[in-house]
Amino acid sequence: MSTENHDPVDAVPQRDEDDDDLDLLTYNEARARLAEEVAVEERHLAELRQRAGTAPNSALDDTIAGSVRRLAGLRDALRRTATHAITEANAAEFYGRDLKEFET
Repeated sequence: MSTENHDPVDAVPQRDEDDDDLDLLTYNEARARLAEEVAVEERHLAELRQRAGTAPNSALDDTIAGSVRRLAGLRDALRRTATHAITEANAAEFYGRDLKEFET
């Protein structure tokens, strides 16, 4: 179940561990997993930045850049899954193309 919040982007969803539906993820379940991954990656990035300190280290800098990209992707996915109803206005963002392209 997700926590109640009026802004779906800022809501922090929670996993329902008692749910036996293992073959499909609901939006809330997907958001819960994404939120967990965001938290893990944020901690990882903070640790990397702390290790980097002020000393230049190109290998560590590359790892930090990769973590920043992954975190941005996870946050973007979390934002995209906040929309539950697919409308003509948001279909292109959700599906990657306009709803009219699905019409036969």
